[in-house]
Amino acid sequence: MWTFLISCYVLMGMTTILLLITGYAGFTHNFIWGVNHPRIATVTIIILSLTETLVMYFFIATSKAYKPLIAHLDQAQVFQIKMAKIKGPIYKHVSLTVLLFGIIFILGGAADNNFSIGWLHGQLFLVGILYYFYALKIKNTAFQDQVALLNDMDKSL
Repeated sequence: MWTFLISCYVLMGMTTILLLITGYAGFTHNFIWGVNHPRIATVTIIILSLTETLVMYFFIATSKAYKPLIAHLDQAQVFQIKMAKIKGPIYKHVSLTVLLFGIIFILGGAADNNFSIGWLHGQLFLVGILYYFYALKIKNTAFQDQVALLNDMDKSL
């Protein structure tokens, strides 16, 4: 579990750095390490999608793994309700993050091909990056809550 959790945090850090580099390259139209903005954005959307999928999978996997272990406990239903409350916000924020940056990526392709909606791409990126940082805070809190709950369940076993 700890390797899984650390992998999520490393990927979230990489995604954050890549998003900032992508935003900088798009705003300044400069090459970063000899790579243009569309190529950086392509790598960024792939890493972001992988990261968000792994984050969601962490909560699904830990819930699935602990469900049969705690089934015999008197507190099993209480633990499952707490897990559901932790997982609930994560799914919608992860899904919205992937959707939002997917739209931004597609609009970036339109902007690179000189369609008239290039201005929307930049504005939506600013909204997306602000939302991403908000979602990061929610994910971090959920990770902490999930680990605390798993520790409580381990003590009950």
